[in-house]
Amino acid sequence: MVDSGSEYKDPDPPPLQVLWFAERPDVPEVTYRERRAVWPDGSEFCFEVSPEEAQVVSQRRKAWLWRNRRETSREDPEL
Repeated sequence: MVDSGSEYKDPDPPPLQVLWFAERPDVPEVTYRERRAVWPDGSEFCFEVSPEEAQVVSQRRKAWLWRNRRETSREDPEL
């Protein structure tokens, strides 16, 4: 998990800061709708998402869904 500061509010943000690092099986399950990361040991971290960040995530999700839909329809023409 990396703290990148706020690029939207600070044109010269501080350097990236690593807050947490792990590899499988210790990777948390991240739920963006709930704005929460939960680790296998039950510990959790709640985070805030700015309106600008939410818009970017929404656009990327829509692009991913559209791309996935096209790939699926090529594999199975009946979909």
